[in-house]
Amino acid sequence: DVILLTLELEKTERVTLSLNDAQQKQVFLQTIQSQKIAQPVDLRALPVGTYYLTVQMESGRIVRKVVKV
Repeated sequence: DVILLTLELEKTERVTLSLNDAQQKQVFLQTIQSQKIAQPVDLRALPVGTYYLTVQMESGRIVRKVVKV
């Protein structure tokens, strides 16, 4: 019930992590300034369902679907 997001970037960047539910309600937000990131995202308090994890960097964006069962 905890996701560990790890990233290693080419240079130090400002990275914003957000987790939204299927209705686009934001349930997690964290901003980090780093080159190497190891950020846990705790899902234990969230209900079963589909979520979207967005990693917004200066160099681009990554979105991944997360399903909690």
